[in-house]
Amino acid sequence: MTQADSVLSTPRTDSPLQTLATDDPIFAAIETFRLAEKEFYAVDGNIPDEVGNRWSEAIDGVIRTRPTTPTGLVALTSFARDMAERSSRDAGFGDKQWTAAIAAIDDAVRGMAGLQSWSPG
Repeated sequence: MTQADSVLSTPRTDSPLQTLATDDPIFAAIETFRLAEKEFYAVDGNIPDEVGNRWSEAIDGVIRTRPTTPTGLVALTSFARDMAERSSRDAGFGDKQWTAAIAAIDDAVRGMAGLQSWSPG
């Protein structure tokens, strides 16, 4: 019974990458961005400079950080894919070729790393 309670108290993850996180610096950079993004979008009204600056610095941190493991590379390509898809969808850009290109790169990296592709077969 104690074991079952322990399993139930373990937070669910939506990404298999979270279970593969290592000392690769890209995971910390992406997490820093996710936290800054959450703070950025939680603001109602004008975004304070310090919040906007943290968001901008967090993006720069992801861009400057180089993955050091195959799972870190998958995390980066997945991040880029997510950002491109959101940008295309949210901003209503008609130009979607970059989203498709990044999706192809992400699928290839996932395949090479032995992870499941996001795209349908």
